[in-house]
Amino acid sequence: MKQALSPMGLLCWPTMLAPWILSIGGGCASGTSVTPVGETTIEVTPRAALAAEQLLKHSKYREAVAAYDAYVRVSPGDLQALYNRAYALHQLGKMEEAEAGYRSVLERDPQAIDAAINLAACLQADQQHSRAEEVLVAVENGLGNEFEHPELLHSLAQTQRLQEKYEEASRTVRRLLTRFPKYVRGHELLAAIAIDQGEFNRAHTILANALKLGGEEAQSNPVIPLYHGLAFQAQGHKQQAFASFERALAIDASHIEARFRLGVFALHCGHYSLAAESLKLVKEAEPNYEVVLGYGFALRGLRRWREAAETLEEARALLANRLQHQDKEKEDGSILQELVVIYQLLGEWSIALRYADQYLLTVNRTCLDDEHDGFCGRYNGIKLMLKMGSGSAQSEGR
Repeated sequence: MKQALSPMGLLCWPTMLAPWILSIGGGCASGTSVTPVGETTIEVTPRAALAAEQLLKHSKYREAVAAYDAYVRVSPGDLQALYNRAYALHQLGKMEEAEAGYRSVLERDPQAIDAAINLAACLQADQQHSRAEEVLVAVENGLGNEFEHPELLHSLAQTQRLQEKYEEASRTVRRLLTRFPKYVRGHELLAAIAIDQGEFNRAHTILANALKLGGEEAQSNPVIPLYHGLAFQAQGHKQQAFASFERALAIDASHIEARFRLGVFALHCGHYSLAAESLKLVKEAEPNYEVVLGYGFALRGLRRWREAAETLEEARALLANRLQHQDKEKEDGSILQELVVIYQLLGEWSIALRYADQYLLTVNRTCLDDEHDGFCGRYNGIKLMLKMGSGSAQSEGR
């Protein structure tokens, strides 16, 4: 049976288009004030709008939102300002407000391509892939067959892929590449679909073809060796996988996904020093649950017990807001078991017992006093150590 990697495991962070480049059906350019329909359109470049745009360009998103709030109160018809405000909210992680902002733009101009793509990204982040597809299809249908936008088609194919509609996604990408054969991201997505389906040799072929067609842009693109690495990893070719991940980082040392993949693969291969080094860098830039959890396991592998415990506790805190209830219980139970073991090794029996009790509560089970197999054996052993008075003063005081 072919092993299919999870779609979210292959650079499926939602694609966002940058601000101040809004593709408006009516031809609105950056910084242009658009008056309501039925009035005369007067192109001006308000100083307040330019100030807000500068804040956005310098990634000062909170300040940009405040500036755009003030500006759109007096110029509510400026679609570029509305789009940029939604983009700033998106960057701040305020997805509901960003979604409302993008929808506001689309209500005024149903052919606002960039707003549709970023709205789809919001919906994808909330796992609402079918709704994201509906948004993109509506815009594409409104544009007609004569107009094809590469980013729109790419976003649509990605959304189809996330729903595991691999045949539809492949057709959309091929339609994209027929019109734009040198569009490197299209080849990357086609390779990702092949990897999802367990067709690893086909993925290598697609990526090699991207290098031939894409020229200098493809040669300097870290995603191509990264995808080679993911395919090699799935095939069990460890040396080629490591070499591919390192090649991606040689092209772009700051590429978060390549650094993360290298760290996770190193962790699975037992190379804990490399894993800890890589995942620490990723954690500093993108401290999400998977990254923090992986870093905690790498520290555990290095026997840096105290740091491992603190990092796994941090992962638990992130998990609380990350997963649905059923998945949360399963994941949380695994982390709790690790924390029990670590605090045993640290000799901090009271803390170990506290986490053991939390684990039993999480998985809805109990341990009889005479059970000595598996987790219950460990649990009763901890209780015995505390009964014998071996708990340290430090652990009692925490």
